[in-house]
Amino acid sequence: MSNSYHGIWAGIVVDGISYDVRVRYESLQRTFKLVEGRHAGTSLRYKKIRDLQGTAYEYQFEVEPNPTNITGTYGYDAFYEAISAPVDSHSIEIIYGQTTKSFDAYIESGTDKFQGTHAGHNKFGALTIKFISIGPVRTS
Repeated sequence: MSNSYHGIWAGIVVDGISYDVRVRYESLQRTFKLVEGRHAGTSLRYKKIRDLQGTAYEYQFEVEPNPTNITGTYGYDAFYEAISAPVDSHSIEIIYGQTTKSFDAYIESGTDKFQGTHAGHNKFGALTIKFISIGPVRTS
């Protein structure tokens, strides 16, 4: 996985490609959800009955371009094209505790901001995206 510097975690791997983009630490949020099966519910005595299928994850964060590689092969523009592709899901590798975790996830939408033109290139940044695992990532 990529390294970090100055409050920014550099890089993200999507579909086996390591993109040269920056993920802001302060924007990275992860959420877990315990996924219940069809046998979950409440008994006649109001006792919760669990049918745990596993743990699913969601990651939301802001991505910005590496200023030295905006239009390069694996730069911000290529990352935007990849994650906005009309596909069911992506394989991602993302920071998880002191290591990384890989799983299949889908994206519902993304939003970025135009930041002007510099040296003949349109600059976009602060791309907010959410990766949602397509099913349980961890099972018992």
